[in-house]
Amino acid sequence: VHQAAFAREIEGELDEKSLEIFKRGRNYKSHSTAKNASVIDYRYATALEALWGYWYLSGQEEKLEKMFYRFIGETDEQYY
Repeated sequence: VHQAAFAREIEGELDEKSLEIFKRGRNYKSHSTAKNASVIDYRYATALEALWGYWYLSGQEEKLEKMFYRFIGETDEQYY
């Protein structure tokens, strides 16, 4: 549920390509769902994971790192 809420929070902040990947992940027709989440929450969580995967595979580690630290509620400066 935290992933889904975070995904909704950042959706409006994404650039065009990132938003395209996000929407593709969200709209992907999965054959399974999580036991403790609604279908909508599950899709938003999947969108976030697709976005993080895209950033990682496309070499956008700095963007991925900053967003991940925001997700866990910490700043990346705490780790340097």
